[in-house]
Amino acid sequence: MSRRISSPEAIKRISKDLNLAPPDSFTQDWEYEVADRLRLEEFIQAYNDHRYGGDEKFVLMRLMIQAFDDALQFEDERCDRLWNEIVPFLVSDANLHKATISYWCLWNEDDCGLDEESSFAVTKQMRQVDKIISANN
Repeated sequence: MSRRISSPEAIKRISKDLNLAPPDSFTQDWEYEVADRLRLEEFIQAYNDHRYGGDEKFVLMRLMIQAFDDALQFEDERCDRLWNEIVPFLVSDANLHKATISYWCLWNEDDCGLDEESSFAVTKQMRQVDKIISANN
């Protein structure tokens, strides 16, 4: 699967709109660097903003999944509720988020003996989403 990258224009817009640190010349994977589990609800709310198109939604989803992964690691009590808000976005915009879902699922890592402790905290949930999407197709 080809890896989609975030457009610089979408990153610039989201960083400005959400008051996030803009990327600099040394930034790689900006969404993962600025994701903040304490702002996850704000990212979800922004995803619902009808002003944003596919490029911005792609950026926002990467922010949300990284923030959610962090929330799981911190055993944030909001996780179940927030995940139930994120899943419909992943399912309804599955084509847009195919590469993101695949990344977090780590399907290819199974062949390398990856165990639960070596995976992302959100891998189990993302695999469930991937199975839902596959069943719908």
